[in-house]
Amino acid sequence: SDVPEMGVFSDWKKVRSRRIDKIFGRIRIRVLPGRGTFNIGAVNESEKTISILSNMNEYTSTYFSLRCGKKIYKLHDSADVKTKARLLDDKVQIIYSVNGTADVLVEFIPVESQYGEGYDVLRIQTTVTNTGKKAAEFALKNVMDTVLGEADLYHFYTADNVPIKSEASFRTMANS
Repeated sequence: SDVPEMGVFSDWKKVRSRRIDKIFGRIRIRVLPGRGTFNIGAVNESEKTISILSNMNEYTSTYFSLRCGKKIYKLHDSADVKTKARLLDDKVQIIYSVNGTADVLVEFIPVESQYGEGYDVLRIQTTVTNTGKKAAEFALKNVMDTVLGEADLYHFYTADNVPIKSEASFRTMANS
């Protein structure tokens, strides 16, 4: 299997912590393994990459955070967290190891929205594994600092073209 045995960070010891920059079809994924940061871009018809996420400060405004009990760990640039990344044939993986607490595997998996048309959608799949000695409850949060709509009054709109003006939660993607 391509997924490392979770809870065993040593499986990743042989993985070099060099920068990853990979294009899958219309998707470009960049990772700074030592920092645990990443960026996602769209590749246009001219083969030029247009960033979807902010690339300021080595991508640090986009991140995952893990809550274990009352403690919250920001998974990049933290002394409590070791990070590694690797490029496989069909995906990019980042593992965040929170010492004695948990391992968080983040996988960037390109997919085709239409069979045979090339990669144009990115699925982000996460797995949290308890590495502590006791049972624990975890929550994983992802903040994506997009550059989409920066010139518009509102960044996001519903399918009915109604602007989203404050925090919103959608339980389904089906149109009502």
